[in-house]
Amino acid sequence: MINKIADSVVKYPWVYIVVFLLITAAFGSQVSKAEIDPSIKNQLPTDIQARLNIDKIEDIFGGTDIAMVIFSSDDVLDAKTLKRVKKFSKEMERVKDFDKIMSIFTLKDIKGEDG
Repeated sequence: MINKIADSVVKYPWVYIVVFLLITAAFGSQVSKAEIDPSIKNQLPTDIQARLNIDKIEDIFGGTDIAMVIFSSDDVLDAKTLKRVKKFSKEMERVKDFDKIMSIFTLKDIKGEDG
């Protein structure tokens, strides 16, 4: 059986080349429709405890994807610095792609612990 296949490949190489090119083109045409879901959450069954915990966290905090912006200043409590942070926070609240903006001006409960 293998000898017959090998003989036909040697005898008609262009047929096999064309067939493989057509198969490759058929699969390649579907690449643009492929989607990659990097979220581990979607890989978990909906009734497993880890998935339920993730859903609770998303309900409370508005999702698991976080973007963090850090301001640098010599004096954090300087009026100019605070105005800059407040202005930036207000501008970020206008961006529709963010569910929740947390800054010292939007948090309701700020407390210090251990000094």
